Amino acid sequence: MGEFSLEEVVKTIYVLKRDFSFKTVILFMLGLLYKFICYFLYCLRTPWFILSRRFFCRDLKPVNKVLIVRKDNFGDLIITLKSTYLFKKINPNIELSIVCNEEFVNFIEKTCLFKKIYRYEKSLRLLKKIKADKYDTILIISPISFILNFLSFILKIPNRIGYNKMNSGLFLTAPVEFGYFPFGRKKPYCETVLDIFKKISKGELSLPEKIGATDLFLKNVVIDSKKNFLKQIFMDENFQKIIISKGSKTNPDTKLSNKRWMNLVRNLLKNKQNIVVIVGSKKEIIENKIFYGYKRIYNLTGKTNLIDLLYMLEHSDLLFSTDTGLNHLASLFPHVRKINFFGPSDPKIWGYLHDDTYQTLQTNIPCAPCSYPKNIRHLICKKNYCMSKKFLNIDKF
Repeated sequence: MGEFSLEEVVKTIYVLKRDFSFKTVILFMLGLLYKFICYFLYCLRTPWFILSRRFFCRDLKPVNKVLIVRKDNFGDLIITLKSTYLFKKINPNIELSIVCNEEFVNFIEKTCLFKKIYRYEKSLRLLKKIKADKYDTILIISPISFILNFLSFILKIPNRIGYNKMNSGLFLTAPVEFGYFPFGRKKPYCETVLDIFKKISKGELSLPEKIGATDLFLKNVVIDSKKNFLKQIFMDENFQKIIISKGSKTNPDTKLSNKRWMNLVRNLLKNKQNIVVIVGSKKEIIENKIFYGYKRIYNLTGKTNLIDLLYMLEHSDLLFSTDTGLNHLASLFPHVRKINFFGPSDPKIWGYLHDDTYQTLQTNIPCAPCSYPKNIRHLICKKNYCMSKKFLNIDKF
């Protein structure tokens, strides 16, 4: 059990020494309690698996209509689309549909992978639609999804495939071992997603080095005529186009201060052949106001959608980002050089270390990558030391 190794003891001592207080000690006790619960569930996996095997696990029936459930972040969706493409390439006669968040529907419609796209909603209406379409297989690609697994059982879908993380796969006919945090295998998340599709594939699935945007999306992605300013920015061949994605405002794991991003931008603009484009969601408009009023800086925060990002990446040369969805989307564009910054998250799991178009900068703080889940990590490290200038220096670029 790697979690009780000498390395983890050193990490714990380092953080306690750095922020020693009664509150920090209590939070660490809660963290240890969480790990003990995980270990307890890990020990229970054998009897739990026997119970699941006895009542729910069955041999897979013929696969013709598959429903994929992917209702979380944009980066995870991109990884799922890659695995779906590989699966569809080997199994062209199997009909695929997907359930996803409403903000991703228009984006997924640009692919040629799915016959139907359902908007995820917490209502009986969605369940009735799925039941009426009579799917024989459901792939639930979410690490802990006990409720979704139970609902697929209620819908009487013959083949129910998903992860058995934290023993959440009781109602699945073919559970896939995801690992029990923090005792799971450290393998790239893209391989973990592919394990789901391997259960029903008629041929061998493996990740190639490159999957391009032209493989996943329709060849002619047309941007809105109201956004002709994108063409004016990105079609000028006299400049090198650099995109900066600061990361989610609500996720401290990807949080770098505006001052440090501004220093990076100033360094980039010393080359008069560079133009810098700032992208972000509408929630980040106020925070990104500091980038207004500069020559060769285009602040497009809140002005673009996911389809626009495809166009922008296609005509860009360089991307700076933290561990965000745009970082995963950029993997579809091999001509773009990517420089990404990792704080507490592990680049061996979430990064692209095998891709030579990526340059990954990992924080050198002794306790990284963090072994605690986000909800506990954010309580313990409110100051977000691992993303500070002392441990993660981005000014050198």
